[in-house]
Amino acid sequence: MRYYRDAGYTHGYGYRGDGYYRDYYGDGRSSAKTYHTWSRHRSYKWRGSRSRSHNGTRSTRWSSRGYDDGYSKNKHYYDPQSTKSYSTTSRGSSSSRSASTSDHPPAKSKDDDIVHFDWKRGDRLGSSGRYICMKHLGDGTFGRVIGCEDTHHNNQLVAVKVIRDVQRYRESAEIEAEILQRLNRRMDKLGLTHAETHIVRLYETFHHRQYYCLAFEVLGCSLYDLIKANNYRGLFMTDVQALARALFKALRFCHDELRLTHTDLKPENVLYMQATTKHDDSCYELDTADLPRRLRGCDGHSRSRSKLYLRPKCDKMKVIDFGNGTFRDDHHSSIVNTRQYRSPEVILGHGWSEVSDMWSVGCILMEAYSGELLFPTHDNLEHLHMMERVLDRRFTSHYLGRSNSEAKAKLITLDRYSQWTLHGIHDRKHLENIEDCRPLRRMVAPGHELLADLVERCLEVDPSRRITAAEALNHEFMYTDFTYNE
Repeated sequence: MRYYRDAGYTHGYGYRGDGYYRDYYGDGRSSAKTYHTWSRHRSYKWRGSRSRSHNGTRSTRWSSRGYDDGYSKNKHYYDPQSTKSYSTTSRGSSSSRSASTSDHPPAKSKDDDIVHFDWKRGDRLGSSGRYICMKHLGDGTFGRVIGCEDTHHNNQLVAVKVIRDVQRYRESAEIEAEILQRLNRRMDKLGLTHAETHIVRLYETFHHRQYYCLAFEVLGCSLYDLIKANNYRGLFMTDVQALARALFKALRFCHDELRLTHTDLKPENVLYMQATTKHDDSCYELDTADLPRRLRGCDGHSRSRSKLYLRPKCDKMKVIDFGNGTFRDDHHSSIVNTRQYRSPEVILGHGWSEVSDMWSVGCILMEAYSGELLFPTHDNLEHLHMMERVLDRRFTSHYLGRSNSEAKAKLITLDRYSQWTLHGIHDRKHLENIEDCRPLRRMVAPGHELLADLVERCLEVDPSRRITAAEALNHEFMYTDFTYNE
């Protein structure tokens, strides 16, 4: 299918009816209207296990996302379940479903430089042998996760994360444990449960020989796993609503009670709880009722869903991976967040606070709804242009003028009217990526405008005006009744 790409945007300065248009070339040239071949999954170059090239680097969606190269190749402490017909392995994971259920996976990962803790079924961990190793749950750059039976609690299955014997990884794990223990103490003081705050539960930490270990509750698949299992088609509205509620409750607790910023919210770090306590319980169930749901494309045509669709068995979710959490009084790193969920104040060096998490949530909600990254980019300038395109407005000169010296040198410039504006884009591929973005309001189907309104408030450029987690929980979207198959 071919479509006509204009929507009020060409490559010169000015305004045209339904939107401004921008000089992406940076020299005032205007380009003719062009035709493009429509591909809904054009952003697959950022996704899954396909190996693509982007600016000379390998760009599977996983390996390109972390702000530390090789950051968490597989999720730390969950049981990656799948059905017989669907693969739900995390991005960049070296283990398939068959590997994840083996008793004794290889000690050496696909990356020959990464050597993990070696074990076999029946081995005991902890000074008193409290934990009995049962099955392999996953590997990551930081360590290996093993499903163990806790002999002190009726052989309950727990996820023991065994950190590699590398000092920087051990120190990072100790920081995460300290943050989670502080969260636990605050919950206890307020009489709240982990189910109410939607934050992963850390049971304890211990040493096993030279290895530092963390014992977590076992969770199910990640939000990303579910999106991927459904071929990047996005979730139903009731599932998006449940996701929003979980994220806002988790952030309300972190932000309001502890002034803690997560700094790395993304679909991989949102895990579904398991519907039962069975060791082999799947996260998904098949749903074919009243499909397809039709979504309006940017040019008015519709996209239909296949009748084969997986829904989460349990709609309760928890936020994980607090290893980069930052309290308000802590040192704030200049760069935080995985690229595609990074707020403009971080990119421009304005400084950041708790509400930078809310920007990430806005990106996550739209990705959950559409199945596609809201900002599929690896470049700062392209990212900022995409923000203008999606939000359907330009950054003000005053806002850009607050940027740090590095941003002023590389990302923004003074125009002939002494107004700060973004640098022009010259690379044709970047131009195409920007044009592929469409205004937020045009991404949602009729009747779903409240979702667009909520996301717009999460994506408010000015952090002082951005919606807080507590305010978001009172947004009309959170109380709207959607049909189960909407």
